[in-house]
Amino acid sequence: MPHKNRYLEFEDWVIDLFQVEGFDVRRYATKSAQIHEADLLVSFGPTQSTAVVEIKLFRSSSLPTEMLSRIIARIEQARRRNNINWGVFVTSTRIPATAKQALTKDAPSIVIFDQDALRAITARHYRLISKLEELLRETLINNDEGQLSTTQPPTIDVLKEPATTPQLPEQFDPEISAGSGFCTNLKRISASRKTSRQFEVAVEVALRYIFATDLVSWSSQKVTDTGISRFDLIARISSNDDVWKMIRERFQSQYVVFECKNYSSFIRQAEIYSTEKYLYQRALRGFAVIISPKGPHKSALMAARGALREHGKLILSLSVEDICQLLQLKDAEQDYNGLLFDKIDEMLMKIER
Repeated sequence: MPHKNRYLEFEDWVIDLFQVEGFDVRRYATKSAQIHEADLLVSFGPTQSTAVVEIKLFRSSSLPTEMLSRIIARIEQARRRNNINWGVFVTSTRIPATAKQALTKDAPSIVIFDQDALRAITARHYRLISKLEELLRETLINNDEGQLSTTQPPTIDVLKEPATTPQLPEQFDPEISAGSGFCTNLKRISASRKTSRQFEVAVEVALRYIFATDLVSWSSQKVTDTGISRFDLIARISSNDDVWKMIRERFQSQYVVFECKNYSSFIRQAEIYSTEKYLYQRALRGFAVIISPKGPHKSALMAARGALREHGKLILSLSVEDICQLLQLKDAEQDYNGLLFDKIDEMLMKIER
């Protein structure tokens, strides 16, 4: 998981918050081996009110509605299945008031604590608010504290009384995750020239699933106007996620090129140099991702830093294991784009003059 240590810190912070507010807290034990339901189960002793809590830490300050809907559906599913009073979604991101209303319209027992609500709840706890601001500064790409919500956020006290939720029709089960199957298919393909096209197709299926809300206008086997170069896969960035905004604005790339190298060895600098030729910033094509079974050799990483330093071209090299990690994060509604940011961040921190 991207920024795993910070996620664990955030989870510990949420536990601390509930305990300070008088709740008993324990880790949630899921009843399903296939679906992650929630992180915590909290209860308030005097009233026996219970709540299931799901915690999400993201690099971006905003999330697509589709992802939010799946998260809320999963929390509501866990709440109903286990006869729990409340469902709570705690997140580092900011969710507009209109989106909160839409998300909870059919799930009135769901309470959303986004970054604005967390700031309001912890305003009277100096230690907690200080730690929260530190976590947000370290995690968010754009931590704009100046644009606070003007609506009244929910208080944590609402969870201290059992919810009086009207009887609602049974909600459908969230779809069992598909990413694990795509990962298995990728790992089954042997690394050789004979299976190169099979590898390209499997990678494209996985990428379309991972970046369904981030990239559009996918085109495979794209040939340039001169007929000299052919991209394995190219797509246009349409995401409002802060990671993709950074790639679009700071690296001047409206498009992302994907190259598949089904090699049995590590990617070397030669593959970086050949991919670099496909990138042309005046055509808003300044970002490429190379996918291979084993990932990059040290020489490839050095060559990629050189391309960035000398020409401003951003090239990442991912292994099949990296793609599987992205798939796992996508399945769990976790911050898959954060993994890309962490790799870019590491490259920038190591780059020399």
